[in-house]
Amino acid sequence: MVFDSTWFIHLAFLIAIGSLIFSIIGFLFYNPFLHLTEKFTPASRLIFIRGYIFMPLVGGVLLAAMATVPSVFHDTGLPIDHCHNEFGCFGGEQNHFPTSVELMVLFVLVSCFIMPLTKTVFHKRRSDALVRSILANSTPCANHKAQIIETSDVFAFSVGYFKPITVVTRGLLKTLNAKQIDIVLAHEQAHTRHKDNLMKQISRVVACLHMPWSRKALLEHHSLCFELRADQETQDKNRSNVDVAQTILDVHKASRTFTNNDLNLVVSFLGNAVEQRVETLLGDDTQQQLSKQSITTFLAFVLMFAVLTAVPYHNFLERLFQSIP
Repeated sequence: MVFDSTWFIHLAFLIAIGSLIFSIIGFLFYNPFLHLTEKFTPASRLIFIRGYIFMPLVGGVLLAAMATVPSVFHDTGLPIDHCHNEFGCFGGEQNHFPTSVELMVLFVLVSCFIMPLTKTVFHKRRSDALVRSILANSTPCANHKAQIIETSDVFAFSVGYFKPITVVTRGLLKTLNAKQIDIVLAHEQAHTRHKDNLMKQISRVVACLHMPWSRKALLEHHSLCFELRADQETQDKNRSNVDVAQTILDVHKASRTFTNNDLNLVVSFLGNAVEQRVETLLGDDTQQQLSKQSITTFLAFVLMFAVLTAVPYHNFLERLFQSIP
């Protein structure tokens, strides 16, 4: 087997087809999936939702690997060789040249990524410029890792991708009491600790492989879970859930509303779904936690399934391609 440009085009084509298959599956089941995740903690929901967002990309790569790895062994002399064609895998010699269908599918796949990647680069540059501007025109908070902007507006947010910072306004510090300020800062520092701005942009790029309807719902729930997790971590640090909920409401009453363009660059204390966040804080606290053992078991099962079915799947594709005139 020769690993030339033609081979990589075939591989990319298989990834694209696999991604399309998982995108359709994701569209068919995203509503019951999102409903199912509601019984888990915010941190566990984020794991589920991110896994679902990455499913078309990871699934496409996995299917392509299952189809390709057996053919790699064709010329190795190992006993797992399976091909029965003198030209190797996937039919005769003519099947080893890229077709117009393959090139068209690859063009569509690349096109899906161009716009999200362009937006991400643009947002990254704006975010970096905003961080530099804030650091140059703000005052470090004496008791917390935060920057204070001298404005009467009441809001707080985190900004930055790889080295995010927490920002609060002088108006917020004057409006809230000491306990509420501590809650707001703990919430925003949870965002910076998890680099939520970076994860938000990565998820937006990867989600481009989903259908528009499922993509919109998944990204909305992804953003909501950022806030729910930060609220939960703030509450867990010996703070009352009632105090956290009341702080959210008080800041909501006193603050200005962020535009969608603003929220592309920052993770705001009042990012979205204020009512749902308050209901979650004051509601049932018997949510399930996804254990590391469960994640490890699932990944091991997927890997074992892929290994055991790789050759049958490859042979199926081989017969399919051989039947194409």
